[in-house]
Amino acid sequence: MPALVRASLRSAPCVLVFHPTLVLFCERSHVVLRGFFNPKELEELAPLLRKTTADHAGDWEEYMQERTGSTEKSTHKQFIRVFNLVEKEPRLAELLYSPRLAKAARDLEDMAGGVRFYQAQSFFKESGDTGSMWHADNYACPLDTSNQLTTAWLPFVEVERDMGPLAFARGSHLDSEIPEPIRALALATTTAAPCGRITVLLC
Repeated sequence: MPALVRASLRSAPCVLVFHPTLVLFCERSHVVLRGFFNPKELEELAPLLRKTTADHAGDWEEYMQERTGSTEKSTHKQFIRVFNLVEKEPRLAELLYSPRLAKAARDLEDMAGGVRFYQAQSFFKESGDTGSMWHADNYACPLDTSNQLTTAWLPFVEVERDMGPLAFARGSHLDSEIPEPIRALALATTTAAPCGRITVLLC
């Protein structure tokens, strides 16, 4: 891994979360932290992430076939999804275990005692993939977190609005049904996602 990336990601975490940001996070269940990582550093890591994802692209399909008992390949693929990135490529640990990410999660959740890392995944949308369903991540987590499961979404490329960026439903941590007006607002206010920013989601 390039020395530039190692030096930056290992540096001591700085103050990232201020009171107005914390208020928005508590009200909406998600917040954008712009300029969180240097896009240049992510560009240097991107080939490694792409290769890791490509090497394990069939894992998700195999998992779903085992879970459903079906041997047929899905014709409605939503994305390529790879679990446990650090186990598959340890060189990604310096990003995924970054002190900056840990401090942001701790400050947003007001977890004075610290936070615990659960897992890291990659998601790749390909041309022709179907849309993703509305959902709350907390229901896929086998932990009793009492709304203290925090997800950080980090784009490795510049995601334009016509590429179908993620939409986040305000208050969905309190109502997992996500009423239609909330869905409509989320879609209407979704913007492009520059490389280097993160969206932190309270699940």
